[in-house]
Amino acid sequence: MEATGSGSPEVDDEDQALGALANKLNQAIACGNEAEIQRLMNQLLADARMHFAHEERMLCDAAYPRLKGHAALHIQMRAEMEHAMEEFGHTRLQALWNEYGLLLEQLVTEHAMQERVTFRDFVQSKSISDS
Repeated sequence: MEATGSGSPEVDDEDQALGALANKLNQAIACGNEAEIQRLMNQLLADARMHFAHEERMLCDAAYPRLKGHAALHIQMRAEMEHAMEEFGHTRLQALWNEYGLLLEQLVTEHAMQERVTFRDFVQSKSISDS
C-alpha cells in the first residue's frame, strides 16, 4: 500500500483518478482550450462529489471518529471548486486560469496526502486493537 493509501483500493483509485483529471485540466489551461477546460472542470467537480460521498460512506461504516470534520472538509473543498469554476467563467486572463487550475489540483492532492493518511492510520490501529 502507498503512503497515501487509505486501505480501500476503490477509494485510492478514485483519488488517483481525481489527481489525473486535475493534471489534464492544467494541461488544457496551458493550451488555452476553453471548451476543454470547462468540460474538465465540470467533470472534476462531479467526480469529486461522487468520491466524497463514497469516502464518507466508508468512513461512517468504519465508525471513524473524525467523520464530521472530514465531511466538513469535503463541503469546503466543493465550495472552493465551485468558486474557482465560477471565477474561471468570468475571466479571460491566462494567469488567472493557471491560478484556478493549480488551486483545484492542490485541493485534490492535499486531501489525498493529509486526511486520508490519518484515516489509514485509524484503520490500522483499529485492526490491531481488534485482534
